[in-house]
Amino acid sequence: MKRKHIFAYTSVSLILLACFFIPFLSKDRADTMRTTTVSTTHPTDLLLAQNLPETPKTYPATQIQLQALHTYADGRLSKVQANISWSSSNPLVATVTREGLLTIQDKLGQTVVLVSDGTYHDRLVLEKTDKNTVKVITEPQAKYDVISRLLATMSVADKVGQTLMPSFSMYGGKPFQELTPEIANMIKRLQLGGIILFKDSLNETKQIVQLTTALQQSQHKFGLLIGTDQEGGIVSRLKQGTNMPGNMALGATRNPKLAYQAGQVMADELLSLGINLDFAPTIDVNNNSKNPVIGVRSYGESPQLVAEMGTSFIAGMQDAGVVASAKHFPGHGNTSVDSHVGLPVISYGKKQLEQVEFIPFRQAIKQGVDSVLVAHIAFPQLEPTKVESHQKDKSIYLPATLSPKLVQGLLRKEFGYDGLVITDAMDMGGITQHFETVDASIRAMNAGADIILMPPDVEKVSLGMQKAVMSGTIKKERLDEAVRRILTVKMRRGIFAQEQMPHVPILQQIAEKSITSPAHKQVERAIAEQSITVVKNDRILPLHPSPEQRIAVIGSRYTSEMTRAFQKYHQNTVAIKLNHVLKAEQQQQIDRADILMVLPDSFAGGLQPVNQLIKKLIDQKQKPVIMISTRNPYQLTDFQKVPTYVAQYGNADASFQATAAILFGEGKSKGKLPVTIYDTKGNILYPYGHGL
Repeated sequence: MKRKHIFAYTSVSLILLACFFIPFLSKDRADTMRTTTVSTTHPTDLLLAQNLPETPKTYPATQIQLQALHTYADGRLSKVQANISWSSSNPLVATVTREGLLTIQDKLGQTVVLVSDGTYHDRLVLEKTDKNTVKVITEPQAKYDVISRLLATMSVADKVGQTLMPSFSMYGGKPFQELTPEIANMIKRLQLGGIILFKDSLNETKQIVQLTTALQQSQHKFGLLIGTDQEGGIVSRLKQGTNMPGNMALGATRNPKLAYQAGQVMADELLSLGINLDFAPTIDVNNNSKNPVIGVRSYGESPQLVAEMGTSFIAGMQDAGVVASAKHFPGHGNTSVDSHVGLPVISYGKKQLEQVEFIPFRQAIKQGVDSVLVAHIAFPQLEPTKVESHQKDKSIYLPATLSPKLVQGLLRKEFGYDGLVITDAMDMGGITQHFETVDASIRAMNAGADIILMPPDVEKVSLGMQKAVMSGTIKKERLDEAVRRILTVKMRRGIFAQEQMPHVPILQQIAEKSITSPAHKQVERAIAEQSITVVKNDRILPLHPSPEQRIAVIGSRYTSEMTRAFQKYHQNTVAIKLNHVLKAEQQQQIDRADILMVLPDSFAGGLQPVNQLIKKLIDQKQKPVIMISTRNPYQLTDFQKVPTYVAQYGNADASFQATAAILFGEGKSKGKLPVTIYDTKGNILYPYGHGL
């Protein structure tokens, strides 16, 4: 699949975005950047980031934002933007501005770009090989092996710190929305490699930019991985910005170009906010309709579809400069236990796993995914080791996160993956119910994990892991291997410490431009419009009600959103929000309605009290009933008598609008089921690929 950027950044604010957050992408920059100087010691050399072996060596023949780096005696690197000069030896091939923006010209050939701070200098040889491609030509030099020098100067405490990625959500009993001196001190003292942010830390645009900028300033040696779970759909941490319909909606489109664009849009918005790692995509194959945790987070039940859509999303995200993370290895799609609250067990063996779960992960690795997140799931046929649990008189199979056989053996050796391995959150029930915190972290590191995500007590874990290294429980070589991978990803994505921090108000303007981008909203609409699936239609659709006819939208969730979407086409539409009991007033509204739109309340199937009320309305068969699934398409299993059924797959605003347009004949249903819908006895009701 040919990769191309779909957005043109022409405003001053988006121009500035590239300089600060995406030094390896084709962006412009403004003369008006204001910076805050970060105190440093004297540099020992000047390097171009594009010469480092960890950074890309092929670029589109458009523009490249070059990045100069100062090195220091203690081995660290810092981005430098002020008081340096640039020149290009062959302006017919490429020109370079005083800010290091390289613009590729029409002529084929080579040019040498020089950068100097007056004391030190470096050069970059570029060759334009055809009209679309520019290559960086580098000669191996010891000075570019900066990771080895860093490792040689880092203490055991520094190295352990790089492997830890805690959450400070609700730190001290209140939302973590600004960097406190206590947390800043902890980041510096422990030399933390990263931090994960959740919705309670991501309140609004200006606050997020202020927080992430302060976080980066607190890690003055290595730069921070700042991550979040922005999958789209039901797992979206940002309260503003583009609300992508989610993975199963993408699967229903069968359009990998839209998956690529979704990854690119989400990456652009995250980067503008200072977030450089996204724990996405979920490439689990959802082949269990009762799965309590994956469901619509998956692209579907077909391993090939999941692989195609997932790798396209990864390409879009990483092309835009964000670290992607394929999850949840080896596969969480066929579980009936949520690993947040317990330890799921998958009982079948490698043959079946190779036919289903492994396929997307093999493709993601082939695609070059930056990181893989490993799940807290037991696979006894692959890892038969049993260990004693915290729970009295109980032993458990070793979960994948803590298994050398599954991480070092399967993922590393057999799958050939040499990228970053991250544990799933170590505060989840699948771990905490059975293991002590430090013990679990040591086991994960020895299993082959590079980053320990969300250890419950990061200071305790840091000290415990340091002691384990000093005692030989964790081999120094294993720790160095993990840190080398972390630093490699940071350099590949331009995550360095900085000598000059851009002025926060400018960054806030950049973020506002990105999250309100009309081009981004158009991608959201395109996904929604191509995903909506009419599964069943008993000659009701399209709707052509007279003005006097009343439509009632009935359910416990999203009735207001759906009603607003319907009122665009039919003003005489009312919302009836149900609880556990149908009130007399609500019954009267239903009696007066001519058409009923019902929204079942179910995340994984089953008849909750609200759904029992909806089922009674369907069984009465007194007036037309249309069911719209705003999350899980498997809900039709429990409502087989409903005459008309539409799968929406999520609660994005664009999805409500697209559903309304289709129901009223203003749009055409294009979505195809990415899963099979069965009856309660396991017989197929509607096959994979069905759609009217």
